[in-house]
Amino acid sequence: MTPVRQAEKERDRLFLYSIDMLCIIGFDGIFKRVNPAFYKTLGVPEEDYIRKPFIDFVHPEDKASTLAEFSKLRSSIPSVCFENRCRHLDDSYRTLSWTAHPVAQEQLIYAVARDVTEERNMKETMKQMAYQDTLTGLYNRRGFLNASERMLKIAYRNKMGLLLMMADLDNMKMINDQFGHPEGDSALITIARILRERFRESDLVARTGGDEFLAALLTNSKDQSEVIRKNLENTFAEYNKKPKNQYPLALSIGFAFASADMRISIDDLITQADQAMYACKRQHRLAKSAQPITKGN
Repeated sequence: MTPVRQAEKERDRLFLYSIDMLCIIGFDGIFKRVNPAFYKTLGVPEEDYIRKPFIDFVHPEDKASTLAEFSKLRSSIPSVCFENRCRHLDDSYRTLSWTAHPVAQEQLIYAVARDVTEERNMKETMKQMAYQDTLTGLYNRRGFLNASERMLKIAYRNKMGLLLMMADLDNMKMINDQFGHPEGDSALITIARILRERFRESDLVARTGGDEFLAALLTNSKDQSEVIRKNLENTFAEYNKKPKNQYPLALSIGFAFASADMRISIDDLITQADQAMYACKRQHRLAKSAQPITKGN
């Protein structure tokens, strides 16, 4: 066997046995050759790719960016670590990381792809954990601060106001002491559910530590705070009427408002809402004598 023929056999074996997805695509966008790793990764037989446009296998939301990258390749600009999603035989999508090199004189692109779906899913999960309260599923403090900073910029840009609410669960210590910490967690989860239901999907709702909650929304009316307060008071009044509940739930609530022409930081708004919330809590304590929570039947 000649050295040239031996080298060709070695290249063919490398192409055949590589765990990476190897392919050759023409400048016309048509697959010329794919290796068995395509089938192992996407479940589609090799022959189903041949003489078909590569873009047919790309997620609709990724087609524009993929075609833009392909245009660069046709201009002899290599592609490194470009990611898109490609369709699996079961109609799910896998995230692929591509490296591709064009050869202008051959009008061909030699590309290698690696499945990074699990890596991306893990990174997304870790990102969510970094910004999400694990008990309630709401934003945590870091997530709320990041998102509310963006919301405040949107408010300024669109000449709108931003209303911020701070809420604290009344009698949290008594619930923990009399019914145990698991029941205290259950109370926090219930509060989170009620807040999520009473605020709009576009609003921000967070548990920022212990029994403390924050919410923020875009509005041009400072009076929206009283609407929200009354809505929540009515909701908790109805909840507390249910005989199956072992203890009443109530929130002390404070608001702070940034008008469209005001320049104020989120931290300062939180401080103002915190002061208003503690004033509300003092009123609650004065309004009723301290009574132990009694367990219902």
